[in-house]
Amino acid sequence: MEIAKYEERFLLQMTNLFERSVREIACREYSEKECEAWAPYGRDYSAWGEEFRARTTLLAFSEDLLVGFGDMTDSGYLDRLYVLPGFERKGVGRALVTALESMSDAKSFSVHSSLSAEPFFRRLGYVKIRDCRVERSGVVLRNCLMEKHVP
Repeated sequence: MEIAKYEERFLLQMTNLFERSVREIACREYSEKECEAWAPYGRDYSAWGEEFRARTTLLAFSEDLLVGFGDMTDSGYLDRLYVLPGFERKGVGRALVTALESMSDAKSFSVHSSLSAEPFFRRLGYVKIRDCRVERSGVVLRNCLMEKHVP
């Protein structure tokens, strides 16, 4: 597996990976209606490119296939972390989070974790702070705020 910095030419692949990840992985913990609100078909992702350029954004490749991506703000907030279905539990997410954390000067990290990713983040040393709810297209999605402090 290779970890690389974000390049604009991969944006469409990233958005397709995001949609597949939500619909094929997160759907194990979320209803079809919740997944549709989270990753609606036909969504305009153009703003993501600007966000990815403004943050530390990393891509994971297996050979030439994009298998994951993640982005982190300067303050240590992990905004997105998605893995291609079929590549979960193969070290992709761990490699991305470890690389993002190592590139950051932050003394603590935080993430609003999906229900399906909560055990993954616990294994990486994140602690659940509180349960949260976020509204997307009139649908309330459950997640949780998790933090990790660095000595």
